[in-house]
Amino acid sequence: VRLHSLIVALAAASTPEAVAEAVLREGVNALGASGGGVLLAADSPTLAVPGTVGYDEKVVARLRSESRDAELPAAAAMRTGEPIWLESRAERDERFPELGGMEATTMSMCAVPLIVEERRLGALRFSFTEARLFDAEERSFVVAMAAQTAQALERARLSRQQADASRRLQRSLLP
Repeated sequence: VRLHSLIVALAAASTPEAVAEAVLREGVNALGASGGGVLLAADSPTLAVPGTVGYDEKVVARLRSESRDAELPAAAAMRTGEPIWLESRAERDERFPELGGMEATTMSMCAVPLIVEERRLGALRFSFTEARLFDAEERSFVVAMAAQTAQALERARLSRQQADASRRLQRSLLP
């Protein structure tokens, strides 16, 4: 049921912002997360952030300035292509000490890469204010969510490219 409502929401999303809104709304509700974000590789040195849910302005500003090389979960998931599961504050602080200053109330977190045809588009992240053990079913759900999100982002990109090409063609035909 959880994945079904996500797929329906993503099918209607035609921009990266709409994709982020759909996956974050569905994901935060399904997981009981305190916050979530979509971070995407961009032409700039920092990651693009088409959407967040549940984060204050300080955290959103920090996400918008996150570089691809940052020692933070989303950037690391995108670089490595591997999901990151932080189940306690101790694990968070040991693996990503910078995260503690950024999200002091976050006890657990997951960051999963968004991959289409072996291209890493970015990462999907969820934060939790309580320690959380991610069981196999939940990990599978988050990975499936990320796969559906990556496909929706790719469709949005291709749709935008097609619309841009159509506009260029129409302009070239004008007298």
